[in-house]
Amino acid sequence: MKEEKDYTLLFVRKDDEILLGMKKRGFGTGKWNGFGGKIEAGETLEQAAIRELQEESGVVAKTVNRVGYLVFHMDESNKLMKVHVYDCWDYDASALGESDEMRPKWFALKDIPLEGMWPDDPIWLPLYLKGQCFLGRFEYSDDDTIEDYSLTEQGPLAQTSAAGGPQGPTGVAGAGTAAVGVAAANEVPKTVFVSP
Repeated sequence: MKEEKDYTLLFVRKDDEILLGMKKRGFGTGKWNGFGGKIEAGETLEQAAIRELQEESGVVAKTVNRVGYLVFHMDESNKLMKVHVYDCWDYDASALGESDEMRPKWFALKDIPLEGMWPDDPIWLPLYLKGQCFLGRFEYSDDDTIEDYSLTEQGPLAQTSAAGGPQGPTGVAGAGTAAVGVAAANEVPKTVFVSP
């Protein structure tokens, strides 16, 4: 039986750029990725996403927006990874810097290093970048080989604010503070969470 866990993955955005991190140790070493990891006891998904971003990059998220849900069956490492994907346009990056786990770097959207990312990223990341929520499932035979996958659009991301970032469903940036639960099989909530 596979080890089953929930994880977060968060992409920091500004204008036509995205912040990625080069993984320096652990699972995914040598790959560019967003920031995230495991949920600790007592944390909501959003709290975990915010904590992981700060630990790995020094960036403090003020709001996060749910954009997708991905399930990875990793046969070689015997893992079932349920990944809750967020983005963040409202943050404090004054302490942006390298951690012992990640080396952050801003990329223009046209220069995202897809060849240096996980093999599934070129499949689903363009869907997110064109403004769509998504649900995906990827079957890996080893950490570099996708045997099968499915990916579905779940509608447009939340509306865009004047500053270029997402807004809550009511059209007000940061509307509400309710945490979003695990995505249902057919939907990805678009709630914006305001960090405490």
